[in-house]
Amino acid sequence: MEPDVYNSLSELYQGILSGKLIPPNFDLYLSRIRVYTYFNNPKLDWRTIKEYAQEEAAYDYLYSHIKYLLSNPDEYIQHMKIGDLGAFSRESREYTPS
Repeated sequence: MEPDVYNSLSELYQGILSGKLIPPNFDLYLSRIRVYTYFNNPKLDWRTIKEYAQEEAAYDYLYSHIKYLLSNPDEYIQHMKIGDLGAFSRESREYTPS
């Protein structure tokens, strides 16, 4: 049985967006948003800053998964079958915040 890539990627994105999953380097996203808001909109509250950071992290993380899936589908599916998609990001080191 082949894994359902679309649903897996959708769950991954929603998990990060909702805060249930925390991607690696999430603190970098928070720092970048804090600096941006300090200079551009210092009245934003912590909750809004966190939501912006989660949106950026979810987008970047999903982008890295799709990029890896398209560049190496067999290995990506293999990691998905064994339930270790985190290993691919550690191995590929392609996930970095933009």
